[in-house]
Amino acid sequence: MLNYLLQVLEAGLAAAILLGCVFAAGGEKKLAVPCLTGTAAAFVLAVLRRTTAINMGRVITFAAMLCFAVSAAFLFSLLKIGNTKKQRVIQGALAALLLFCTLPAVFLFPTEFLLVGERAFSTDFLFKWIGYVAGLVFVLCAALAVYKTGVSVGGQYHKNKKNYKGHKVTQRKEQDFISLSSSCPQTIGLMWLILLINTAFIINMLHQVCTILQFLFARRMIPMNRTLFRLITPALNHSIVFLFAILAVTAILPIIVFLKNIRPPIDRAANPAEQRKTRKAAMTRRGYCLQTIFLLVSAVLLLGAVKPYTERGVQLTPAEPMHIQAGEIVIPLETLEDGRLHRYNYTAAEGIEMRFIIIKKNEAAYGVGLDACDICGPTGYYERKNEVICRLCDVVMNKATIGFRGGCNPVPLAYVLRGGNLILETENLENERNRFK
Repeated sequence: MLNYLLQVLEAGLAAAILLGCVFAAGGEKKLAVPCLTGTAAAFVLAVLRRTTAINMGRVITFAAMLCFAVSAAFLFSLLKIGNTKKQRVIQGALAALLLFCTLPAVFLFPTEFLLVGERAFSTDFLFKWIGYVAGLVFVLCAALAVYKTGVSVGGQYHKNKKNYKGHKVTQRKEQDFISLSSSCPQTIGLMWLILLINTAFIINMLHQVCTILQFLFARRMIPMNRTLFRLITPALNHSIVFLFAILAVTAILPIIVFLKNIRPPIDRAANPAEQRKTRKAAMTRRGYCLQTIFLLVSAVLLLGAVKPYTERGVQLTPAEPMHIQAGEIVIPLETLEDGRLHRYNYTAAEGIEMRFIIIKKNEAAYGVGLDACDICGPTGYYERKNEVICRLCDVVMNKATIGFRGGCNPVPLAYVLRGGNLILETENLENERNRFK
């Protein structure tokens, strides 16, 4: 249960926070259609990934390129007052792309809940769904809290901005607009809102650049640059740092808004009803801020403390010796007769350490695959009570399905039996080395 909660948070929290920023900065409630479009497209891609051999990584990378470009346009649009129609188009496109880049992986998580031979009506299956749904609720609440906090800052700004909707913004009107917005006590907070949104999106764009470069290097679309590759490798191996950076930047906004609303400016000449209304609005804004801070701090604790603890709970068994000759890995079958999980290490090009596993399934077949899967990455597998378990999501593997694609199964490797040995081609391992970068 906890593993799927953490997976949903790690996969979707950054996009949810950025989406909340998009809604808050836009001041418009007309992003429902782009959001539904992005969600529907992500669902279709997830279904295609599950039912066909479509390369989801290639599609997501192309979408990330578009998202990077639209993010840059969005940041520039925040600096302008007019052109509200163009701003809405940019905000809608960005919201759709954020969802399209994030949701396919989230939609695919339930496909690994139930493996071949397992019963749907079981406690383990129910707990997986509880963790998954709890993660989705957490992400949605975080997006809503960020949106509410941002709107509490820029509400008067967007209210004033509507006065110029449909009109060409002349220099005189722009000066009047700025003067009108300056009369709002939240104007300084609005400047912070735009600054923090820019910073959060720049952090996300840096992560997208690293992901895009990795894909281009792997597909030989651009020449390999070792210096650049060494720079992006730590970022890719520790991608959660980008999420923490976005959380840290986002947390500044509710802190500022909370401090500004402890003692809100009250017009002493106003009647008591208006004064009570001002105090009530300030109390409401403080409530949004506390909700946002609570959710952000909870996310940091879950991903920064709980996640490493759960991953440290199981240590992988050491690699066993093997023999390599003429581009072939030779493993004697007699060493596999015990039916237990056997792990091996292979050093690929560029010094990349790879792991693969072998287990005897029956008298005529062996399960051979990487110590990694398409969903959880190279986290590895271990044995518990004669069962093979994914180290990240705690899913129990059906031994009969090891060696076949699907769900959380190890990425299969081709092998042949010859002369009392199990033979693997090193070329097949080299082709998959990017999974262990």
